[in-house]
Amino acid sequence: MSERTVISRPFHGSPICPSCLRLEQRLRELEEVIENCYDEVFVTDGSGICVLANKAAHKVCDVPENGLVGRYVGDLEREGVFRPSASLAALREKRPVALIQTLKSGKEILATATPLFDENGEIFRVICTSKDLAELQFLFHKLEENALLQLRRYQDELAELRKEKLQGLEMVASSPQMKNVFYLAVKASEVDCNTLITGESGVGKEVVAKNIHKMSKRASGPFVKVNCAAIPETLLESELFGYAKGSFTGALKDGKPGRLEMADGGTLFLDEIGDMPLHLQVKLLDFIQDKEFVRIGSSSPHSVDTRIIAATNKDLESLIKEGRFREDLYFRLNVLPIHIPPLRERKEDILPLAQYFLKKACSKYKVEKRLSPEVLKMLLDYSWPGNVRELENAVEQLIIIGEGPVVKPEHVPRPIRAATENQHSKVLVFDLLPLKEAVRELETKLVAMALERYGNTYKAAEVLGVNQSTVSRKARRLGQKRSRKKPDNTNDCPKGTSR
Repeated sequence: MSERTVISRPFHGSPICPSCLRLEQRLRELEEVIENCYDEVFVTDGSGICVLANKAAHKVCDVPENGLVGRYVGDLEREGVFRPSASLAALREKRPVALIQTLKSGKEILATATPLFDENGEIFRVICTSKDLAELQFLFHKLEENALLQLRRYQDELAELRKEKLQGLEMVASSPQMKNVFYLAVKASEVDCNTLITGESGVGKEVVAKNIHKMSKRASGPFVKVNCAAIPETLLESELFGYAKGSFTGALKDGKPGRLEMADGGTLFLDEIGDMPLHLQVKLLDFIQDKEFVRIGSSSPHSVDTRIIAATNKDLESLIKEGRFREDLYFRLNVLPIHIPPLRERKEDILPLAQYFLKKACSKYKVEKRLSPEVLKMLLDYSWPGNVRELENAVEQLIIIGEGPVVKPEHVPRPIRAATENQHSKVLVFDLLPLKEAVRELETKLVAMALERYGNTYKAAEVLGVNQSTVSRKARRLGQKRSRKKPDNTNDCPKGTSR
């Protein structure tokens, strides 16, 4: 059957073309869609007269079916069916408008009115849709809850991944400071930038550097260490950059690659970078900028893929001011700075580290030992000037010296024991001396301190718990005046007497 075939409509008896039939069918479908739409749909003409309103619109406005079509929106607004009118606002402003409407029931809805323009630029329809504001807020909170749940799940997964990444690494921490160090170490492992690790001697800068390397994509490559302070200045350049054959007397026949070249595809750890001579700092800076270097005695540049991690226990900013360290090299190295605080500033790490080193030492010496609570207290109270390195050595010493399965206070190294005992005493004892001499020295210091603080022998005697004559006698014996401060006229007089 061709498109021009005439079809008779049984209920009209008049023929219509298939195209009109399809159009009529689509219009009916569109009406069904609008009528059964969950959201409110309200359409006006260019003068504000309602020409279409679906079931949802009548229900929301609390108006009987067909009670909106043919009504002017201004009248509906005045009657309080809804206010303000989004359709009127769109007609006035000739643009889409969104606003909150209040219904007769007191409920609030979010209404959006969109004007449609004819070929002359005149509005011929305004389509208004609305949503229950309470429902929108409920949906927003639901989305927010789901987003938070999703975020927590991602955070948990990320924490699990980081935990897996840290497994097997020699990194122990409980303090917030060291957890931040670990966080930065993980970040440093995820990117291929230069990293500067700072901190006192013994805090574990090399351990952090090694673990950054182990966690990074360079883990399969070499980790090469150069201690800039341990190698003589005359040899440091050849150690770092290597030399070509025949460069100098005593050089290897075929030359020698430097540590920078040996670390190709991996990481070069420059420890004590603050001790590097200035002329080598220039050469290192050139390599960082160009990824090329020249061996001693050669004119051919070498290219290597080596990451630089540097460490120092010195204040590089002070060295820059003194002209002993290049500022441009400092900025090149300090792309991702990691500062490791001393052990005395993160007491929470002492016992976990002690237990870690205990397990390590017991495995090394094939023994089973534990530290008594008293020993743990001593370790916790000690200031650890040598930081983590000193703690590891102390625990290993305890395992070797301690007898029996429990390490006791008498096994603790004397400097640690003495320092912790002195912390809990007002009198500090650093060495043995004859008792009479110790008593005499202590008396002298106490009398001098009391006279200095109170200015007269009566108050000094009261505080020291002795007679005034005793203080006066000891002061005279020491060649001191009765008072280091000029006394008041009555201060040195016994009670009940006058001058």
